[in-house]
Amino acid sequence: DMVITVLSLVAQSESEQKSNSLKWSFKRRRAQGLGIYPNWALLGYGLDEQKEWVIIEEEAAIIRSIYNLYLDGHSSGQIADILTKHGIPTVKGRPVWRSGSVLGILRNEKYCGDALCQKTVTVDFFTHKSVKNKGLEPQYFIEDHHPAIIMKSDWTLAQQIRTERRNVKRGAKRCKPRYVIKGPLAGFMIIDPQWSPEDVESIFARLTEKSDKSAAPILLTDKNFMIEQE
Repeated sequence: DMVITVLSLVAQSESEQKSNSLKWSFKRRRAQGLGIYPNWALLGYGLDEQKEWVIIEEEAAIIRSIYNLYLDGHSSGQIADILTKHGIPTVKGRPVWRSGSVLGILRNEKYCGDALCQKTVTVDFFTHKSVKNKGLEPQYFIEDHHPAIIMKSDWTLAQQIRTERRNVKRGAKRCKPRYVIKGPLAGFMIIDPQWSPEDVESIFARLTEKSDKSAAPILLTDKNFMIEQE
């Protein structure tokens, strides 16, 4: 038992040293802006004999179509449905696309030729469990690391559209009407005081569309505004 225990400790120490050595070598390569691989989970790219990134044109055409559809106004869910209906498999060979998979492609800076390294870190070399790198380790950004499939201007525009749509969704959730059900104020709609005047006007517009009568008067209180429901 003592021999087995000692051998186990030695093996554990060797594994930890190898893990630390590999981490150090990866950090050095990233800090020096050298090549990053593998890219097997990245649609549109492969490796040549010299371990350099090359574009796979058949897959790159899918990436360009995704960006073109998104810039033309399609949502990530609509793009996922289009890819699924046309029988285009995902990078893992699955027949069904998800909205999250499309968004992952849209926000991945590698498609415009850049590379943000160490987005995740391995916290346990035994289980190889990795987590998002939120300040645990330094990150390295390598510009023009490999050939680009998407122009940087299109990639930047896609990020702006994605941010605007996310803000609109959050605003829509914030502006969801809530009505008082019981009590003397039953039938009144509660308005969040954080809403902007434009939000209140949009509420009025929706109310007037549902009713032929004019909008009800606003009642002011110390904490919120209320609009009487028709």
